[in-house]
Amino acid sequence: MKALMLQYHFDSTRDSRSNSPSIQKELYYLIRISQVWYPEILHWYFQKFVPGLNHDSRHILTFIVDNKVAGIALLKNEAAEKKICTFRVKDQYRNNGIGKTLFRRCLEILETDKPMITVPSERLSYFSNLFKHYDFKLEQVVQDYYRSNSSEYVFNGSLTPPSLSIPTHQPFLRKRGGKAPS
Repeated sequence: MKALMLQYHFDSTRDSRSNSPSIQKELYYLIRISQVWYPEILHWYFQKFVPGLNHDSRHILTFIVDNKVAGIALLKNEAAEKKICTFRVKDQYRNNGIGKTLFRRCLEILETDKPMITVPSERLSYFSNLFKHYDFKLEQVVQDYYRSNSSEYVFNGSLTPPSLSIPTHQPFLRKRGGKAPS
């Protein structure tokens, strides 16, 4: 492996290196594979995260090794909330300091040593050393927040209940002889 280089960018439209098709493809891949744990991540990414890039409230960090994306972090940086939304290091780059370096840069960008981060139960072991090192505090364990039959571990913050919206499904109810709620 050649020398490691931390390349980060806040708005991919301003950084020509991040606009290369191969970097964009790898970034999209790393986000897309997170659908296993976060089924709505692509909707969230394009509807909430990307618009925030234009307002400097969202940041994308990429860790590049030999012109390939080794890791990514998606950050929410608002006065009311400092959050590591997505953090991922590719399997082949684990256990050689990339995660620690990328994580440290997240803390610098967010200007806090205790940002909020949530982790699904299946991925908790991947983060345990980082969380111990930075003395992150488990604040909450939430059931079924991002997907059914799963636990989300919340560090340095708390998740608010998602807003409830009850679909009326009026055509379905009418066919069955029922009434839609008014």
